[in-house]
Amino acid sequence: MAPGTNYAEAAQRALANQSGVQLTNFKCPDRVLLKKGNEFDCTAEDPDGNARTVTVTLTDGEGGFNANLVKLTD
Repeated sequence: MAPGTNYAEAAQRALANQSGVQLTNFKCPDRVLLKKGNEFDCTAEDPDGNARTVTVTLTDGEGGFNANLVKLTD
């Protein structure tokens, strides 16, 4: 298990680097199971104040991950 705050900070930086989107108020689950393929959702706010979901998928059992910003729906 790992603290979810580790992923909140890392995913926030990764998304800013990938897309230039500066998300704030990033929150992930309290604890994350370090298992390849584990997927969990975090929440954040975009610059316009919209609540956004970020899906994090672990790519290995060592804590590697991919973060994807879920598109807003109308």
